[in-house]
Amino acid sequence: MGTSERKQYSITGQPVIIAARLEQINKELNSSILISDSVYKNSKIDFEPIAHQNIVIKGLPDPINIYQLI
Repeated sequence: MGTSERKQYSITGQPVIIAARLEQINKELNSSILISDSVYKNSKIDFEPIAHQNIVIKGLPDPINIYQLI
């Protein structure tokens, strides 16, 4: 986007929406790290995180599960 003198890059899509919403939910839960269900399923975590089920994310058609690490 932009002119030849000034360009601006932007990313979009579902992962960006989820990341932005998880940042907001972090504040509500007074936590530091939240991850989505897909990240949790693809990672190797040595402890049991706190699960939050069926969280409605603005901009997504269906609720998701998220996990609180800290």
